[in-house]
Amino acid sequence: MGSFKRVSPDLTTDAVVESRLAAFCLDVAVVTLVSLVVAVALTLEQVTVGPAALVWFVTWFSYVVVAQGRYGQTVGKYVVGVVVTTADGGPVGYREAAVRELVRVADLLTLNAVGWVVTPGNRRQRLGDLAAGTVVVPAAREARRL
Repeated sequence: MGSFKRVSPDLTTDAVVESRLAAFCLDVAVVTLVSLVVAVALTLEQVTVGPAALVWFVTWFSYVVVAQGRYGQTVGKYVVGVVVTTADGGPVGYREAAVRELVRVADLLTLNAVGWVVTPGNRRQRLGDLAAGTVVVPAAREARRL
């Protein structure tokens, strides 16, 4: 079995919104499953919404920041074949990943009213990308999974 490594981006085009949305949905499923297991393991009582939501948020934020900061992509992005890079094509770090997700928190508080607003133009950046100076692009062809 191979080791995980940072995937090279294909900088000739930007990721389409559908790929980004599919990756997001896959990541939500992964984090929800992990969070439920953690929440149940932490308590023998019925899991209530407040603590479960906190566990979910901490799990989500940690998962996304570590995965994107270290590898440039989450499991969902890996499956659909996209990667996060800096606007100039370099690798993202933990700071950029954290900024992207902190802006997503604001998006969630507004029920994603602004979260999936993708800026016009060929970069297709959401507000978190603009704040972090990042773009989401297809992974290099040899690294794509689907």
